[in-house]
Amino acid sequence: TLSDFIFLPSDFAKQTFTDAGVNENKLFVLTRGVNLEKFKPDRSKDSKFKVLFVGRLTLRKGIQYLLEAWKKLNLKNAELVLAGSIDDNIKPILSKYNDIENIVFKGFLKDVSGVYKESSIFVFPSLEEGSAKVTYEAMAAGLPVIKTKNSGSVVRNGLDGFIIPVRDTEAIREKISYLFENPEIAKTMSTNAIENIKQYSWQGYMDKLINIYNKLFL
Repeated sequence: TLSDFIFLPSDFAKQTFTDAGVNENKLFVLTRGVNLEKFKPDRSKDSKFKVLFVGRLTLRKGIQYLLEAWKKLNLKNAELVLAGSIDDNIKPILSKYNDIENIVFKGFLKDVSGVYKESSIFVFPSLEEGSAKVTYEAMAAGLPVIKTKNSGSVVRNGLDGFIIPVRDTEAIREKISYLFENPEIAKTMSTNAIENIKQYSWQGYMDKLINIYNKLFL
């Protein structure tokens, strides 16, 4: 490449560059930040188990696998909430799930902080990302996160949630079911996520950026 240095938002993104033959010495991972004042945990949730997805509803985000997993689960007193605008390419797939009453389409929300507070867990089955900001927001809100490695998040497998393979409906179904049936484990993961995400404030982002610049140019 023509660049001397390349900043990347996640280890997953870095791996795609090294796989393409880019010199690893040029690559620096600079994870995203999150507004910890805006996205906060809220313990005043109702008794309904709510699974949340936030993002554009499109094939690239893996929505098709989440919907199929949810259909197979058939959970009682539970709800799947999808918050995001809908791409045309996913509409024929969404129509197959019109008869499932406990799927709620919120559409595009200018402020998504409220839906995090209302939810129990967060699921993000994306096929490719740099580092999805919604996973940071979900952790800051205290939600255990089920996500793919390809989402480029900072979730620690088994601690803040679960990291699953892409395009794996059964893995999504299994992990949602596990957290549904084990609320105490979900609560522990919530606490872990809140503590872990504190190091990813925007102030922390700026400090990391300055440290990298100092190493490169001073």
